[in-house]
Amino acid sequence: MKRTLTNCATLGEVHAVEADDLDTLVDADECPLTANEYPPEPVTYEESLIGPESKQWKIARQNERRALQQKDVLEAVPKPDGIRPVKSRYVYKRKFDKSGELKKHKARMIALGFGQVQGVDVFNTFAPVVKSITVRLLLAIAFLYNMAVHQLDVSNAFCYADIEGDVYMEATSDYDLPEGWCFKLHKALYGLRTSPRSWWKHIDKYIKSLHFKTCILEPCLYHMLYKGTVMYLMIYVDDTLIACSNIDYIIEIKKKFCSKFDMSDMGILEHFLNIRVVRTTNYLKMDQSVYIQKVLDKHVDYLGDPK
Repeated sequence: MKRTLTNCATLGEVHAVEADDLDTLVDADECPLTANEYPPEPVTYEESLIGPESKQWKIARQNERRALQQKDVLEAVPKPDGIRPVKSRYVYKRKFDKSGELKKHKARMIALGFGQVQGVDVFNTFAPVVKSITVRLLLAIAFLYNMAVHQLDVSNAFCYADIEGDVYMEATSDYDLPEGWCFKLHKALYGLRTSPRSWWKHIDKYIKSLHFKTCILEPCLYHMLYKGTVMYLMIYVDDTLIACSNIDYIIEIKKKFCSKFDMSDMGILEHFLNIRVVRTTNYLKMDQSVYIQKVLDKHVDYLGDPK
């Protein structure tokens, strides 16, 4: 039985944010498994070294290290006296397209920031995210006024933002640092408690430099009268939606973003935060059928086969 949820009121589960890097996609056909046969994603570095997907996970780690090096995120230094570096690890995820087909393997290096003490190691950590009702409202306005909606993703978004204070981090198992050495972070890294706020301040400043104005009641929704035409821009961490009735104006804004960040241009909006968007001339539909099926498959041992 196919289960579909239409016009849902929640955004559903949101995993670690990231944009696709089209230059580093791993060919899913190299993995011999079918969609229903994937083992659990590795939790530790050692688990990623074994199994039929070990090659894909190794390539994913190499891609992540290359991206961090290009953005000058971390530097190997002798560990300062009296400093206790935060620990680090990889988070391994399979990335799927809107139809649920495997697209790539991703290894995200994160800092285990839960060891940072509020008021001692970190202070301001709040970072706003767009509300679910705002997503639905923007899409409804775009449909009523015949606006095109395009989507952009920022690759390794947090790594563009400067870090607040001095933060040191232990190396992951795939690095071979001399004894007594660690990493000093120059940019925000996923897992640090201040990283979401650092990234939001960075992207908010850039968006406003393009002459967008913030919505009074929604800090992640922006608007601008661009060459006499209303344009909306909405961000959810590193996911960006641009709505405008003139497609040429959307392309101009996308070029500006792509010149500033390593972006993936996803084109016309079809899938956003586990929500599938289907648009015709007569209606716009939002559902989470792919996400729901994924949850059912994950818990099939407890719920039974939904088919």
